[in-house]
Amino acid sequence: MRTVIKLEMFAMYEKHPPKYMSGNKSQPYVARLNGTGSEGEFSKVFIHGYLDYSKSNSKGSRGIYKTYFLDDGLYEIFERVTWNRSRMYYLMIVNGQKTEMTLEEAYQWLEQREKSISA
Repeated sequence: MRTVIKLEMFAMYEKHPPKYMSGNKSQPYVARLNGTGSEGEFSKVFIHGYLDYSKSNSKGSRGIYKTYFLDDGLYEIFERVTWNRSRMYYLMIVNGQKTEMTLEEAYQWLEQREKSISA
């Protein structure tokens, strides 16, 4: 069963973001977490999203959404909440049910999964 996640793309300006978009100008993303590396970093695969302009304003500064179709697994999600605020969180999807996790819970889950695979 696939789960749909939609993240708003604030100001789709690649070269010159507007001055009022201060702070982190990164665009939202979704990455599947496959494990941890030797230095504790996550092994990630970035997921391709599909842009939806159907609700955008005339300038393209609001209402553009990127839609992701996700299978069961653990994901890192970076989303813009406002022009100046963003948040990163971890999302576990099991049988289409979404559960938000902390960084520590995500590490624990991946470590348990790696142990069960190697056993």
